[in-house]
Amino acid sequence: MSPPPSRSERARRPVWLRCLRAAARLAILLVVILAVISVSSCCDRLFYYPDHIEHSDPAQQGVRFERVTFTSEDGTRLSGWFFPAAGPAKGTIVHCHGNAQNITSHWRGGDFLPERGFHLLVFDYRGYGASDGSPTRRGTVMDARAAVAYVRGRPDVDPRRVALFGQSLGGAVAVVVAAGDPRIKGAVIDSAFTSYQAEAAHVLRRTVLLYPLAWPLSRLLVSSGLDPIDCVDRISPRPLLFVHGTRDRVVPPEMSRELAARAKEPKQLWLAEGATHIAALFQQRQDYVRTVGGFFDKVFAAE
Repeated sequence: MSPPPSRSERARRPVWLRCLRAAARLAILLVVILAVISVSSCCDRLFYYPDHIEHSDPAQQGVRFERVTFTSEDGTRLSGWFFPAAGPAKGTIVHCHGNAQNITSHWRGGDFLPERGFHLLVFDYRGYGASDGSPTRRGTVMDARAAVAYVRGRPDVDPRRVALFGQSLGGAVAVVVAAGDPRIKGAVIDSAFTSYQAEAAHVLRRTVLLYPLAWPLSRLLVSSGLDPIDCVDRISPRPLLFVHGTRDRVVPPEMSRELAARAKEPKQLWLAEGATHIAALFQQRQDYVRTVGGFFDKVFAAE
């Protein structure tokens, strides 16, 4: 192997060659910078992809429900759908949906619960669907707390018998809300991430140029706070059920393992073999309904 060229040898190279190499280095640097800027913008929006499209209408499918509105803790007007239980209600489930679209595409995530004797409220965070405002991390938590307060104030709901059901981003929100409200009877957390920075790092690793820098960049681009991993251990002695598909590429199943490991008893972890992101209900419906419905049965039967 020949030794690297000395400074004098490099100086004797043709000017055009030195300029070409400098331009190549500059081009590489610009590509990296543009990638970082692009990902930075992506990280700002990573957790919120709302829309205002009506993807489905339960009434057209013969499903009984009530359109409701209520206000969040800061006065933001929120929209939701209330599905009454079939027969006497065992309890009420507040559903916190994922980061995309709105309740018109997410209500199916809990459509089996009223049939099993539970009232169900699905609602849109601020900026989603018919809700006012723009989504923020603190705002989603305030909105979920307001949804719980709303159902507790309904005359047809027993305020002592309310539980949470969160999927994806909604799972992260539900953990934080349950940890701060000892009256929540239990929660199902489906496909949630451990922290916003950890999920951002997972997304950054998909970009080859940024893979080695994924973790420091995630800490630079995404703030910490209101992370489920920091408070999931405060939900005990109320029960938790963690659900995650083993083929989830959006949120790694290892994150549910971490949350379950940090949580205190009583807790359960169900890894749905072969299921993708929040899709176990549709890909393994019988097992999902039995596991999640059975969990809520036990939550309210224990009272």
